[in-house]
Amino acid sequence: MNNQIARLAEKALDNKKIDFLLRDLAKKPNFESLLQTGILFNRFFYVNNQTLLYNKLEVSERYGLLSYKKYSQNSTQTLEDMVALILWFRFCCWMISKVDEALFLSIDESDRKPFSALYAVAHCPIHFNRQVNAIAFDKAILQLPVHRTYEGIIDKKPALVKGLAYFSYGGMDSFVEARIIRLFESDSHAIRLSANEIASRLNMSESSLRRRLKERGSSFQRIRDHYRRDQAIAMLRIPQTSLIDIALKLGFSDASAFSRAFYRMTGLRPINYRARLTD
Repeated sequence: MNNQIARLAEKALDNKKIDFLLRDLAKKPNFESLLQTGILFNRFFYVNNQTLLYNKLEVSERYGLLSYKKYSQNSTQTLEDMVALILWFRFCCWMISKVDEALFLSIDESDRKPFSALYAVAHCPIHFNRQVNAIAFDKAILQLPVHRTYEGIIDKKPALVKGLAYFSYGGMDSFVEARIIRLFESDSHAIRLSANEIASRLNMSESSLRRRLKERGSSFQRIRDHYRRDQAIAMLRIPQTSLIDIALKLGFSDASAFSRAFYRMTGLRPINYRARLTD
């Protein structure tokens, strides 16, 4: 991470308003109060006159929904806002000693391509063409107690700094994940390349690539698997596309290899998944 970005992010987190928020969060009784505090505070991160707003929490019979008001029609901005929303949600999950309790993401746009980088960040399904940009989660966790102290939050500060720097200054171009996915999209042969070859295409060493992905809780194999899964699902929706065609386009040697990988990633064979689409 660029040192200048890190210093700017560190300065932002040293802001008295942020410190007040962190101290306040440590006093909250449960997960719901964490989310509501963020909404009321309205500016969890404030850097260079940029704000990330989390302004609505809804609870239905099935789940809770954390959404934000959309200020721009720009897909790139929506992408960055969703990543920021994920970061905030995960931070609140960490406060109750959970990793990530998101059930699915909801995006109010139909074009998936601008959001391909989101698959490398999200740990749950993503639904497009919805009415709201939001994270859905099991409403049962709303009453789970907060376990972290203010001192514990401060110990977590380096991770918060890194997240803030990526999303407030670096943008999605700072994500190695996003660069890999864009390479897959722009070069059909890239999906077949090794981690070392991909690193070379990105002008870095393989060890640097793996280290940077590990720092973000990801891996080259995971990114490629997710990309293959999502592309396979999209192609399976087209009845005329054969399994061998899908397999070859996604860099598999044959239909059997593709079928085994798809089962590992989804729990279903491609033929069974396609059959469900027609039920």
